[in-house]
Amino acid sequence: TTKIMSRQKYYVVFEGLEQDIYDSWEGCQPLVYRYKGALFRSFDSFEVAKYHMHEYVHNKYD
Repeated sequence: TTKIMSRQKYYVVFEGLEQDIYDSWEGCQPLVYRYKGALFRSFDSFEVAKYHMHEYVHNKYD
């Protein structure tokens, strides 16, 4: 029997109640649920999530 291991995901909230990186959907979901214009995405590593958050903030405010 092969067991599929769940991989850690990191969720970046680009636009929501709080912009940040979360390590669970349970932490992310309340910040984007019913938030008009919510923008969020999951990533497979914290480093990649951090990179995309930095790029989003840098490009938004430049």
